[in-house]
Amino acid sequence: MPILGLPVLAGAGAGGGAVAVGGGAAATGGAAISGSTLAGLAAVVGLGALLGGDTPKPAEAVAALTPDQVADRLKKVQEISKGLAATAAAACATGNCCQKTIVIPHAAAPQSARHIDDAQEMGFPRVLTYAGDPSGARRRRYQSTKDIPGGNGLEPDEYPPAAFLENAGAAHVRLIDKTDNQTSGGIIGANLRGVPAGCRITLITGP
Repeated sequence: MPILGLPVLAGAGAGGGAVAVGGGAAATGGAAISGSTLAGLAAVVGLGALLGGDTPKPAEAVAALTPDQVADRLKKVQEISKGLAATAAAACATGNCCQKTIVIPHAAAPQSARHIDDAQEMGFPRVLTYAGDPSGARRRRYQSTKDIPGGNGLEPDEYPPAAFLENAGAAHVRLIDKTDNQTSGGIIGANLRGVPAGCRITLITGP
């Protein structure tokens, strides 16, 4: 899930605007579209989609790793997570204790949220360490997803996300809908604004 810094709001129609039909013309942002133009648009996108406000169906999530790859990555991430947890506990004991919870709603990013739930059920950690290094995040994302091409509306989504040290270039990866992935990344990015490196983030899902 790429960290975009701002939430991505889903649900807008193609081109970011709705088409309202009435009296033989459609209005989009205050501009009138003639009936003949509307007919031409209908021929391209389908009259039912144009009038009914249909949006493209999200691409279905698919597995990206073999069971052996999952086992190898889980072992590496768990080892790194154990060391980071011990370091954080020592820092907390001296009063340097930053903690925060970030929630990814199933309603906003269902495939991302399901991936979080599944990865945590496998044993990947739910308490993560914010790295605070964009260049490192890019490197971790590349290492985790370099052999997993996207396409057809899908993007590789990694858990733990690359913004966290536990990713370590060995995250669990699943191909999920691109918009879903960007939405969850935006939520995480918005919640990490102003958070110092080393802060312990509990990443969970919600309704």
